[in-house]
Amino acid sequence: GRGDCYDATAVLQEAHALRFKGAGIMFVRVNAGCVEVLLGVEYRPEEGRVVMVLGGKREAADRSSEDSAVREFCEETADLVPRPVVIDALKRKTTRRLWLGFGGYVLFIASADGTRG
Repeated sequence: GRGDCYDATAVLQEAHALRFKGAGIMFVRVNAGCVEVLLGVEYRPEEGRVVMVLGGKREAADRSSEDSAVREFCEETADLVPRPVVIDALKRKTTRRLWLGFGGYVLFIASADGTRG
């Protein structure tokens, strides 16, 4: 259904792989016993500051949720992490992929360790 969410690391259901509307990446690391998460902050006139996952809408040229996530992450961070490093991070066995059905969104959760260019 529309509200379904699941761990799609092993396999993103084919129907969802074809109809996702957007994707993003959340880099996470543990530093001195604290969990650190890389998020974006955006100012919206009607809402003020909004904390958000670094990602966005699928574009026609995106062949997969990975393509959308990498492109959006790099756009929103002005290539803070070089594109090849982001791509490699998504390929790691420790990276999780979640399907968030309420928005048709694929969220990748990846380790930030070793992501500095």
